[in-house]
Order: sequence, then C-alpha cells, then structure tokens
Amino acid sequence: MPAKEYFDNELSDAEQRRLLHMVKYMADKPFGSNRLPESMYRIEDRENKIYAFKPNAHRFFNFTTEGRKIVVTNAYRKHSNKMTKADLEILEVSLKYRRDYLRRVHEGVYYEG
Repeated sequence: MPAKEYFDNELSDAEQRRLLHMVKYMADKPFGSNRLPESMYRIEDRENKIYAFKPNAHRFFNFTTEGRKIVVTNAYRKHSNKMTKADLEILEVSLKYRRDYLRRVHEGVYYEG
C-alpha cells in the first residue's frame, strides 16, 4: 500500500492530521457539493477521474467509487509548479491501481479489508 507507507514514513504528525481532515471532510459531504478548494484538492486526470489531495508539498492520488469510497492509491512530494516526468509516472501508477480496482470489482474478486 504505497500511499499508507508514504503517509507513515514521509509526513509529520501535523501533515498526517491535515490529510486525514481533508479526506474526512470530502467523505462526509454529499457527492459534488462543498468541495475543497483547488489548492487542497484537484483533478489531475479528468478522463480517468484521478484526483490529488494536496497537504502542503505532498500529493496523494485518489479516485472515488460508485459507493462514494475514496481510494487513495499512492503519493509523492511535489518539487516544482508543473508535474515533471517522474510525477507523471507516479500518476500512471495511480491509473494502473484504479484500473485494477475496477476490474476486480467487476469480476467480483475484490475483497473488503
């Protein structure tokens, strides 16, 4: 679980609380309403509906499911204003995780953890 490892190893306690607060805020709101500002949460891949939570210089890629679950896939530390080639490769990993999740759900082989 790359996002969990990053969360545990790279974020300070304050940054962890900030991210958890952002995720809880999004999870508690009706879909499509009261979104966080773009400085905290934005779409990174419109076609594949991959978003990023943005606590400070960290980015946590995620997507939502039909059941309104937020699936956080992976994370990285932002180094520049524009996404670099390395950042785009991390985004591609998130897309791979999303496709795998959707395939497993469709095939009925997804497990609740």
